[in-house]
Amino acid sequence: LEEVAAVVVGADYLVNYYKLARAANYLRQNPKCLFVATNPDPRAPLGKSAMIPAAGTLVQALATACGRQPTMMCGKPSKDLASYLLESEGLDPSTTCMVGDRTDTDIEFGRSVGMQTLWVESGSMTLDEVEAVGEGSQPHFVAPSIATLTSLLKQ
Repeated sequence: LEEVAAVVVGADYLVNYYKLARAANYLRQNPKCLFVATNPDPRAPLGKSAMIPAAGTLVQALATACGRQPTMMCGKPSKDLASYLLESEGLDPSTTCMVGDRTDTDIEFGRSVGMQTLWVESGSMTLDEVEAVGEGSQPHFVAPSIATLTSLLKQ
């Protein structure tokens, strides 16, 4: 196999066995090859009632095949990314709210740097799943959908 410096894994709606096998072999045969994951999301909504496997399922499949975990997570819930975004945009985390539909990525992303967090029910986790996560992973606020922000911002 040719020398590869990094394997980056994210959502790929055209994934196939060949791609997974090739990536696993790059990682197994070169311990210096970085294993970069975009995010750990296990599923994503497809329409109103269906879910599809998301990037996290590919990350875990590859981790199992190559026998190692990602070297880094470059997207949510990366604390480094959250810090960079706050600093580069001049935002104060105490007056910034992270909005998302997953506690393990979106809410963790915001909480990692001291932002307020708003979880919306219109995504890939149910309210029951959110209520079951640990105290430190709970969102500060819950709303039925992101549309709730429209009325709040007009106040």
